Amino acid sequence: MHDSSMIRTPLAAAALLLAALPAAQLSTAAPATPPAANAQPADFAKLSPFTTLSVRQTDPEVVVDVTFEGQPYELLALDGTPIAEVWQHCRAHFASRAEKRLAEDIVEVLHGLGSPNATTVDLELRAPDGTVRKVAEAPMTAANRDAVWTARNRVGGPVPKVIVARVEREHAAHPAEPFAWLAEPRTGGAWDDGTWIDGDLLAADLDQLEHHITHEYSYAELTGVDYHAALDAARLGLQGGASLRTFATRVAEVMALFGDGHSAPRGLTALRTPGYLPFLVADTAEGPVALRPDRSGFVDPENPFLVSLDGRPLDEWLAVAARTRAAGSRQFVRRHALRSLRMIAALRAEAGWPVSDEVSFTLAPARHDDEDWRDASAPLTMDYPLYGSWPPATGADVLDGGVGYLRIPSMTSDAGELAGFEAALRGFAANDARTGVVLDVRGNGGGSRDALRRLLPFFMDPDRGPQVVNVGALRLSPERKALPTPPSGYLENRALYPADAAHWTPEDQIALVATAAAFLPDWPLDPEAFSAWHYMVVAPSSDLHIDVPVAVLMDTGCFSATDIFLGAFAAATDATLVGTPSGGGSGRTQRVRLAHSGLEVRLSTMASFRPNGKRYDGKGIAPDVLVEPAPTDLLLDGGDAQLARALEQIAKQR
Repeated sequence: MHDSSMIRTPLAAAALLLAALPAAQLSTAAPATPPAANAQPADFAKLSPFTTLSVRQTDPEVVVDVTFEGQPYELLALDGTPIAEVWQHCRAHFASRAEKRLAEDIVEVLHGLGSPNATTVDLELRAPDGTVRKVAEAPMTAANRDAVWTARNRVGGPVPKVIVARVEREHAAHPAEPFAWLAEPRTGGAWDDGTWIDGDLLAADLDQLEHHITHEYSYAELTGVDYHAALDAARLGLQGGASLRTFATRVAEVMALFGDGHSAPRGLTALRTPGYLPFLVADTAEGPVALRPDRSGFVDPENPFLVSLDGRPLDEWLAVAARTRAAGSRQFVRRHALRSLRMIAALRAEAGWPVSDEVSFTLAPARHDDEDWRDASAPLTMDYPLYGSWPPATGADVLDGGVGYLRIPSMTSDAGELAGFEAALRGFAANDARTGVVLDVRGNGGGSRDALRRLLPFFMDPDRGPQVVNVGALRLSPERKALPTPPSGYLENRALYPADAAHWTPEDQIALVATAAAFLPDWPLDPEAFSAWHYMVVAPSSDLHIDVPVAVLMDTGCFSATDIFLGAFAAATDATLVGTPSGGGSGRTQRVRLAHSGLEVRLSTMASFRPNGKRYDGKGIAPDVLVEPAPTDLLLDGGDAQLARALEQIAKQR
């Protein structure tokens, strides 16, 4: 069982951490043979030897049905490990997500069983006629894994028969006043997508969702919202039945109340009413502008600023758009609400405003100049406009003045891309003319922590030693609480380990003790609901220290793993963060598939903090130097005020 006392106070945490560490580990001498666990795990490849996998459990037995080479089999063993032991391992490490992990993340399962980075696997299978078949080094492919995922996760598709946990309680007969809008029926017209689900089935799905929120969702209490009342209101509005589009939108509106940007129904964009703006809307230092979809220019070069749509001020549209966006940080809400304006037909339907196949809009030459506003109109498009990666720069370059520039558009786990990033930094360092480095993560919505683990060590001061860059705790479901804590903790796939894990070096332990002694989270966690604290520690590189001024370019599009990247650079280096605040998110989601609608909902399972105790979710990272983009910065042939300021900062620090 987890030691919940470690979560209560920072000083108690430090004392317990010290007590938990074996005396041998407290020695300042390096171990003769560093344990293999000290190697940070990469994100596991999404591969599988099977095209379907499902589990039938009848305590104490378990039967795993698979499709291999197009034929049905019962899986008896993986790499020589009997399936009963495989299942026991999955239950111990993944609790209620055991079947999902075995089906969709078999490479990670094999890693835990002693077969790291596997691309093939030995299988023992039993055919329907009882014949046992053994296959040596069966190849695992991404296509197979995609087939497994599709069979298990198709939105609105057939749902396998499983035992589903639901809340059982008295439901309100009338909606609570703050959530009365969730009870308004939505049928006909734009809400008719050709599907229909009976009200009692939707109510059962809401009860299932509520069970997962209550027992597994890390941010259920983050905003203090009465989600029971919100779900009751939605339930009342759906009691006559609804389309999948209506139900998914209602679920999105409920999930938005929690303030967690990761948690939302999957596939909502594809389900919403089609009909889109023929232009993009993006924020600048002077206000929102209307861009051509290819970013070759503004819709009107003389009047770039968007004032209204359909005669309604932009703020009214943003309020409607924000209903399905998490009430997280202000910058996260605004960015995604502005981007949601492109789905104008859906927003009209959700607000109850008139429907049309055209849009009228008002443009202005300056944000507050109302003398020369221009009214225009255009037909809606059925082509969903894309923002793409912005800025469009890729790869590495050397800018004027000898400053190395590295663009990181996504937090990739691809070994080749990571090697390219490292090679670029080593190239910068090898040339004595280099006077600084700019890392550009603008628009990077996250992914893996591999880039952080690969690049951060080069920028850390070797004299400071390892540094804690992230602290987190897992929300423990009743099923997890009933199982022993895995030796490496619950968050190994995020490079987070509990204080008493065998993973730590003596140098790591010094950083852990110092952080635990001072750590005071700005959002206290219930020790009965969460695991002990887990820590991510990064050590300086032993062979390369980039000791020049460093600037990291950031914006509101930075989210998830990129938030962690920025927080780590802020905590462990002297880099200057330049741009606009990041979105704020680090929740480690799990997927819940609602049994009757087939809708899949993501729910965060981890509460994540910076080592200074500040929460990621709902806050984000503030830049050291705030620079908002100029309107022309968003055009293909425009400028880059943020990069210019970063170069100025580097010049000042030389």
